Amino acid sequence: MVMRLSARADYALRAAIELAAAGPGHVTADQLARAQQIPGKFLETILTQLRRAGLIRSQRGPDGGFWLARPAAEISLADIIRVIDGQLLGVRGERPENVTYPGAAEPLQRSQLLAALSVGAEIIRLHRICRRFDLGSHLDAALEPLARGDSATAIVRLARLDEALAARPGAATLRARSSILTMSEALIQHAAYFDAGAMG
Repeated sequence: MVMRLSARADYALRAAIELAAAGPGHVTADQLARAQQIPGKFLETILTQLRRAGLIRSQRGPDGGFWLARPAAEISLADIIRVIDGQLLGVRGERPENVTYPGAAEPLQRSQLLAALSVGAEIIRLHRICRRFDLGSHLDAALEPLARGDSATAIVRLARLDEALAARPGAATLRARSSILTMSEALIQHAAYFDAGAMG
């Protein structure tokens, strides 16, 4: 099974990451829209949904803006997606993180969930950096095989993206290359999981 995010969920994830990066400070809707190139009307609706769900807070006025309602580590990607797109896939009618596996399978469940969350977070980070360097098409080319359950090809294409980034100096490039390494390691270690169509 392949999970596809709506444009609104993608915008919501990017806005939440931007708020997390801002730390304790407030970020205005205009700043979010500019930083992530999100259309204003979409962003307004998304921020309202996230605020009503208790994931972010807001304040009006000259010192106003938006910020995360709790530490970023306590907000999952799934929390944000559920607010925007509704319930994610279920296993026997339960949220995936609420399903338990007994005995020897228990560590496998946790490691696969952590791998999927790690890859998702790195994709979001890479998306922003690659767009800045006009390498968005390279990232799309790497993610396309992952979406269809071909992690081996995704790893090869991530290596090509890494080569393209290597020619560009700077801290952002190093962060992007670190993200590629983290993703590649997760894809290698959990190839069967990702190839089964768990990512999209």
